[in-house]
Amino acid sequence: MLSRLCGAVIVGVLLAGCQSPSSGSGPRAEPAPGPNTVVVEQGQNGETVTLKPGQTLLVRLPEEPARGMAWEMEQMPAASILTPDGTRVVHSGQQLKDSSLLAYQELRFQAQTAGTTTLSLAYDNPQQGSDSITRRFTLKVSVE
Repeated sequence: MLSRLCGAVIVGVLLAGCQSPSSGSGPRAEPAPGPNTVVVEQGQNGETVTLKPGQTLLVRLPEEPARGMAWEMEQMPAASILTPDGTRVVHSGQQLKDSSLLAYQELRFQAQTAGTTTLSLAYDNPQQGSDSITRRFTLKVSVE
């Protein structure tokens, strides 16, 4: 009986030790952007940003995932100039420390060829559609 109990404890300890701390589905801390990345935030709404072909545009906007709200593209940018490259939700170090329900949604785009396009985002509940839009974010993007 004692040997079975010891065996179960050893197996449990070994399995717990094999788990990666980053493999959980919990909140992720905000990583630093790469050197070829241009970061745009809420305060730059309505402005123009200039990129070079191959650069990454990272749009970082505040959101409240617990309310079911998210930033979505209201109008796709011209694909020959700027292409979507994914989205994710991250938390700042302070948000994690405070166990805050607030987060940032990061939307990534890749600059393609020279030209100008407009990026239009809407903050809404995807389940409720355009009637739930509470904010908009627009950015003119020039690739040179």
